[in-house]
Amino acid sequence: MKLFKAMLCSVAALSLLLPAAHAQAAPTVVKIALTQPTGHPTTDLIRGQFKKAIEEKTNGRFRIDVFDNYSFGNFEAVVQGLQFGMLQFAQESPSNLSIYDPKLMIFDLPYLMPDYDAVNILLDGKVGKELSRSLEKIGIKGMGWIALGTRFYWMNKPFHTMAEAKSMKIRATASKVHISMTKAFGMNPTPMAWSETFTALQQGTVAGVDVDIHSAVSANLHEVAPHLVLSGHFYTPHLFMASAKFMDSLSPEDRKIFEETFAEVQKIQRSAIHTGEQKLIEKLRAQGVDVIELSPEARAEFMNAGKAIWKDFDKQVPPSLIQQVLDGYKAAGKNY
Repeated sequence: MKLFKAMLCSVAALSLLLPAAHAQAAPTVVKIALTQPTGHPTTDLIRGQFKKAIEEKTNGRFRIDVFDNYSFGNFEAVVQGLQFGMLQFAQESPSNLSIYDPKLMIFDLPYLMPDYDAVNILLDGKVGKELSRSLEKIGIKGMGWIALGTRFYWMNKPFHTMAEAKSMKIRATASKVHISMTKAFGMNPTPMAWSETFTALQQGTVAGVDVDIHSAVSANLHEVAPHLVLSGHFYTPHLFMASAKFMDSLSPEDRKIFEETFAEVQKIQRSAIHTGEQKLIEKLRAQGVDVIELSPEARAEFMNAGKAIWKDFDKQVPPSLIQQVLDGYKAAGKNY
């Protein structure tokens, strides 16, 4: 009888352990959709440091799965995935997201953020924080801004002035601001998908494209566009987004873990993009890429033409919002 009771106790103890073992074997899967490929600083940090930190801090209760290079789906699929909670995190450009809040078009305005100091002041200041929350009405929480980087022109034909760039066909996005800016520079905007750009440059369908240096190098654009013009005409941030449905389902402790871990990685990511831009420029120069630095006069000409279009979008981007940005610069001791 004593042996039988001991066996019953052992079975009971084992049954209590089984659910715990089962829970450990089935963590909650957290899916993250990224626009950049493997090897890009953003992808490597999310797949590396962010994933490791979340899984360790939660003792394996969450598992991070990363879908890079648009592998989760197109823009619409990402937005819907976040809204319905099928996707937990994603990154996207304010250009695309501006269909939900036109004020996000502010990030497309040329020469609004002329250097990295301006970038950090705007993105981390009052305006940046308010705009990061502009998707809450559609069930998406903005965690904060990460860097895509400064846009430069990658050309199969060089230019040093606006006069030389006149009528050149430039691949453009569907952004109205982007198209208007390209026209203001005297160029001929040619909208096309990013996936078609390499071939278009190779075949001469377009003479160039403006894109950040990390994306360009990842796509080997310098092989077909060996002239890099350091125009720096605008800077592109990406909004790192979370599904409100997912965040609301978390305990306060887990929510804090996700928010604090993102904040840690955000600082590293932005710094990696900024320092990496300068390193990549020197690396490309050493590899024989024709790196063209605009003269102060030429840069001023582009800057004046770019800023002149700001007024054309005052219905989408109120002048008062731009003034808030400029006031933020002045408060930080910067006069642009």
